[in-house]
Amino acid sequence: MFSVIFIDRRSRVLICAFFCFLIVYLIFFTGLKSPDVAPDYYNYSDWLHSFVDSPQLKFVDLKDPGFLLPYSFINWIGFEDYVFFCLVASVSLLAKARFSSLVYGGQYSFFIFFLILSRFYIVHDLVQIRVGAAIAIASCAIMFLNNGSKRKGYLLFLISLSIHLSVIILFPIYLFYAFFSKYISKIFLLILIFSSFMFPYFAQYALSILSGMSRVAPYINGEYQTSAVSLFSFYFMVRLLTFLSIVILLYERLAQTERFLIFMSICGVAIQAFFSWNDAFSLRFSELFGLFDMASFCIIFRFIDQNSRACYALLLVIVAAIFYISSLRLVGVYSSLIF
Repeated sequence: MFSVIFIDRRSRVLICAFFCFLIVYLIFFTGLKSPDVAPDYYNYSDWLHSFVDSPQLKFVDLKDPGFLLPYSFINWIGFEDYVFFCLVASVSLLAKARFSSLVYGGQYSFFIFFLILSRFYIVHDLVQIRVGAAIAIASCAIMFLNNGSKRKGYLLFLISLSIHLSVIILFPIYLFYAFFSKYISKIFLLILIFSSFMFPYFAQYALSILSGMSRVAPYINGEYQTSAVSLFSFYFMVRLLTFLSIVILLYERLAQTERFLIFMSICGVAIQAFFSWNDAFSLRFSELFGLFDMASFCIIFRFIDQNSRACYALLLVIVAAIFYISSLRLVGVYSSLIF
């Protein structure tokens, strides 16, 4: 937001200092959270402790080594669990901040970071800490790859895979854009998004052949309770309408980075609609594109005048507040204190 409204250099320095303080505060707030605030806290704790306490470690037990091995080291040198959770929060939040600065070369970086925190801080950094860190790192990796920094991109993507395997979905989508970007047009994106509403049953059939795989089987065979996702949620409709508007009205005028961002965001919306029959897949897969969604909201700033930018920024702040308030239901212990 602060990049949208012109401010002087001194104010920018103060804002940078504030955001540095905010990140440090959020790291400790996340790492020192009450175990009862996050539904998965005890699951994480039990899994981590069983890993380090296992007298005979097998290779198959080393699932997500980028998460388990740092914990093993921290446990080995005698630190408590909260130190590890602070470390995970540091990685996740700093990766989100880095992504925000990568997207437009630093422009709108504070505002993008604000949007990301509003939508994903509670969901990813307080609750789904492992996938939250993996998505943030993978999103940075994809932006590095798109910007031409191949070594950084591949290295970061391998690190993100070691934390949570689900982010692997981002890589073939990036490769598709890298190889076929000149063929991706407005018509292609419109067909992609509208066709995704028509084939949820095909997706269900296709995934049934994967029901024997241990990482996805519980979401298909009923071991985890799943249900259909309503596509009339506030988050989905805001993304759908905003991104469709950008594609229909502005696509020919977009720069390369903007086209890449809107392509990734449209893929996220299409995947959520495509898998709407299964909330576990629909919501998890669409969240992989969440940071690109927040950045895509800022594309419109380049095409409107200064007064309109202020109004649009205010509108996004209201949208962000709704995102944040809706996510508070995941941490009822804290939300009861806030309200």
